Amino acid sequence: MAEGAGLAILRGTVGIGKSYAIKQAIPEMEAQGINVVFLTATETVAGQVNAFLRAILAQYYTDTSSSADAEEAMWNLLAGLPFSGGGRKVLLIVDEAQKLAVRVLETIRDLYDRGDAAREGDRAGHAFGCVLVGNPTFMGKGGVQRTASFETLISRLTHNVRLPAPNRAECISFALSIWQDEVLVRELADLGMAKGNLRSMAIAARRTEQIADGGPGDGPGGGIVTIQHLRQAIKMMGGQVMREIMVIFPLDDGKALIFDGRDLMIVPLSEAERLELGQGMNDVSEFLTFSVKCLATLKQVIETKQDPAAQVAEIAKTLDQLLSPSRTARELHDRCRKLIGRAIFVGQNPENRRMN
Repeated sequence: MAEGAGLAILRGTVGIGKSYAIKQAIPEMEAQGINVVFLTATETVAGQVNAFLRAILAQYYTDTSSSADAEEAMWNLLAGLPFSGGGRKVLLIVDEAQKLAVRVLETIRDLYDRGDAAREGDRAGHAFGCVLVGNPTFMGKGGVQRTASFETLISRLTHNVRLPAPNRAECISFALSIWQDEVLVRELADLGMAKGNLRSMAIAARRTEQIADGGPGDGPGGGIVTIQHLRQAIKMMGGQVMREIMVIFPLDDGKALIFDGRDLMIVPLSEAERLELGQGMNDVSEFLTFSVKCLATLKQVIETKQDPAAQVAEIAKTLDQLLSPSRTARELHDRCRKLIGRAIFVGQNPENRRMN
């Protein structure tokens, strides 16, 4: 980004570690000779151009008397020489960018555009790279007028990245950075998977250690963290303790081959729900067979080119026969989909995945 003076948007859900990763990466980038200008947008500075610029300039002990002066000072701070051999490389990073007002984003765009000559081939031209980090709705929602105002900035993007929620391996890795006990690690990773972020894991770990030390909570203290402490912390957070269910069933070698490279789909059903699902699928199948017959009838009516009035009457009759079964089939499909929607998939992939 800094070397190419590009423009990036990084989007990700709350708590997945965006801010933490940025703060970890800044020293590494600075060690590579990149000048990083960083700001976390807050409500105090995100709504006014002057407040936004001054919040950044204040980090460099630069004071200005007007918004125009502040914008010039900002450009002087950001203007690197990324395309000149050994030239200064600058990267502007704004975290919580979804809070930025449109006029602030327009100012960032105007500053970024000053580097167009350098990006178009002028190796002696000044420019900088920019990374805007926000939540999943950043530049995607906010009303027609607000969304439309983003288009000029979006059209300049060189990188548009949606950061996924952490997978199970990442949750386990993060849990291992806190504890080494296998039971605690697995339970904490389960919480991370359920919440879809790492922040909830960090909060749960802190509260667990407070409880273990005899701090907030009703659990016993003593300083040694146990699974009971962790489960109490999760409940205090309004979460649910994840239960493990072990299912063992024998398979001969022939049947076992079926599972190679495939996931196992598990759907929890009561006896009544199992019967409902089976009957529903049968009924839908019968409806589809009936629909094929009706469509064949319509095709025949159209191809025979009989009297128009008789043709319309026959078509209307056939469509009327389809209407009620179609509604019933839709209801059956919705009920079956709801039941199957409970499914979890277990296989060689360490992540459990739910059907949408």
